Amino acid sequence: MKMRIQKYKNLMFIGVLLIANTCWSSPSNGTVGFEFLRTTIGARPAAMGDAFVAISGDINSLYYNPAGLAEIGVRGGTAAYLKHLLDFHSGQLIGTLPFNWGTLGLGINYINFGEFKRTSREDPEGMNSGTFGANSFAITLGAGKKLRNFISLGANLKYVRATIENFSSDAFALDFGTIIQVPLPDQDHVNIGISIGNLGQTRQPFIETKDDLPLVVRAGVAKKLAHLPLLFSGQVYKYKGDDVMWAVGGEFILSSRMFLRLGYDSIGRYQKIGTSGDRLAGANLGFGIIWRKYRFDYSFSSVGDVGSLNRIGFTGAL
Repeated sequence: MKMRIQKYKNLMFIGVLLIANTCWSSPSNGTVGFEFLRTTIGARPAAMGDAFVAISGDINSLYYNPAGLAEIGVRGGTAAYLKHLLDFHSGQLIGTLPFNWGTLGLGINYINFGEFKRTSREDPEGMNSGTFGANSFAITLGAGKKLRNFISLGANLKYVRATIENFSSDAFALDFGTIIQVPLPDQDHVNIGISIGNLGQTRQPFIETKDDLPLVVRAGVAKKLAHLPLLFSGQVYKYKGDDVMWAVGGEFILSSRMFLRLGYDSIGRYQKIGTSGDRLAGANLGFGIIWRKYRFDYSFSSVGDVGSLNRIGFTGAL
């Protein structure tokens, strides 16, 4: 058993490294676009610092590691809303449907950037030229399957579209992931999660230049601690063109129906602007409450003195 687990771990790590090296070292056709795909999905993942690649059995796994869908055995759905900075509005809808072979997931996430003044050489202040809008969305179809008792695989196909006034751009992308359960003596197993997301290319540019997708590779671990009611999760991740980042999070199990969550994302280092409020940048907290078949989640995420993000989510079995 140990030899088989080690074999799968080695193959997965080698595969991710080869794909990442190919994508990051290849010549870029343009700047990275579709930045909204970096937005954290779901209040529970946000409260845990976005360290979610090794978490299984959560409907939000569709966006972090589709292999996590394999542990969902009931029909369910979730809706989440984020009041972003600068009055941007973002939300997600996800549904899951289990089959004998695995679990299917379908989700849509969007962001509306609001209205902007139209300016011109004759009207540089935009007083008389009206307004225009901008928005983006992605539709994701994914599936997770458990191959053996200790390994799950998952994959997504997504369609992405961004619109600015009368201009639009779209793309197709793929996500892949795996979660390996490593058994430990006399305690819960450790989850090792690896995923690669936004692997694809732009189909139609806004004008001429096709922007690259924000390719991301994640690797992490998750474990319920043996002598503490805490689910710990940590990961390292890298977006194309960015530095390697890390995140850690925890979910304290206060009771079977109440959860307290804390997390930190190292992206907070880049959100500092040199003020006293910078010390909280990257910090996250939240809670979850279960009532019957439904769960309510809330998260607060600090971006330092720039502001904060508040998310809410509702999840339930159908």
